[in-house]
Amino acid sequence: MTHGKKRFKLGRNTKQRKALIKHLASSLILHERIETTLAKAKFLKPYLEKLITKARVTNLNSRRQIAASLGNGMATKKMIEVIGPVFKDRGGGYLKITRLGNRSGDNSPIALVTFSEEISQVASTKAPKKEKEAVAKKTKTKGSAGKIKTVKQTRKGTSSSEKKAK
Repeated sequence: MTHGKKRFKLGRNTKQRKALIKHLASSLILHERIETTLAKAKFLKPYLEKLITKARVTNLNSRRQIAASLGNGMATKKMIEVIGPVFKDRGGGYLKITRLGNRSGDNSPIALVTFSEEISQVASTKAPKKEKEAVAKKTKTKGSAGKIKTVKQTRKGTSSSEKKAK
């Protein structure tokens, strides 16, 4: 009997489906909200909620499992350092799916997938510490005459000597 074996196929073969879910999950982690079709959103929710449950425990094994599932280093780092601690005390229900209506081209239902708690506030409290380090970091660049000079970097990535030239 094949009771309870229904899976989302999404009109793709296995490799394409795995790649799609990895990219959807890492996009949601990095951007904190994505707009996709309702079927893809329903497919993404249990996959990512299991990863968030693993991220609540910060050990090497869970970090490696998350890295293998996502395949994106920045998303893995954000998952362990930011998202895991936010949902530390929550039992489940980390994501919410909001229906937005239908797409005008093919009339497929569109949904917005977001985290159930605000993540960007927690990320912004940690960010100023890293910005201060980036501002204080000095780099060596070659000038027009081939001499090496040290330049202080600013927050937006432009050097102080480039600002003076403008």
